[in-house]
Amino acid sequence: MLVALLALTLAPLAPMLLPTGGVKLRATPFYTANEAAGFMALVNSTAVAGYYCVRGFPSTGWSVMLNAYLANSSGNITDIIQDVITSITPVPTLFTSVYSSNVWSINGDLVHVSLNIPDAPACGWLVVSIRNGTALIGFSLDGEHVIWFDEYHVGDVVILVASMRVGGPGNGSQAVLDGPFEVVLAIYYWGGNEWRPITLPFLATPNVLESVNHAWVSLARYCGGVVSWPSPVNEAVCPSPPGFNP
Repeated sequence: MLVALLALTLAPLAPMLLPTGGVKLRATPFYTANEAAGFMALVNSTAVAGYYCVRGFPSTGWSVMLNAYLANSSGNITDIIQDVITSITPVPTLFTSVYSSNVWSINGDLVHVSLNIPDAPACGWLVVSIRNGTALIGFSLDGEHVIWFDEYHVGDVVILVASMRVGGPGNGSQAVLDGPFEVVLAIYYWGGNEWRPITLPFLATPNVLESVNHAWVSLARYCGGVVSWPSPVNEAVCPSPPGFNP
């Protein structure tokens, strides 16, 4: 309950999280349909932070997912952690939007589900950090502080791959993009003593149940990209790196 109250207190800061301080990058658009729209990248790190900012809204609910693919010392992916903002209505509100998390085994089994934290805003950061064999899952409303709301024992692993995806509001649903819609997405990974933007993001493989009916995914050479409709974009803004430590 304390975490939820803190989230509600900080929620008004969310409009400050529009991407600022970053450079504009040329972006290459790709069309996708009937799958989650987004990208992934190799990170090989102990922490990842995924930025999102939704502008314009679909006619349905939607979600943005940070997926952290965990690998053991042999380099084999064992589990996938999902840190998610979900809105069951087009515009997120106190009673219709939440942060939540899931952990899936590589075999597709759901092995952990968190509580929902209400009042998730349309812009923010999703964060996953591995500390002493435990995955901490959280979010940041101001880019400077993290609210950790879930944890899961994972053992001796690293985050080998990370992805940011846009889809429906849960349970395999689809977000219907039928008007102006744009989501700025970015991924930073912890380089040991600083946050670094991903390099060479590529289209994500269709391994997420939620989807969009259609979208343009425009990828920059580093940092991330933009999911949009009805028109593709030819540049992406890389937000300033997080001001928090993992």
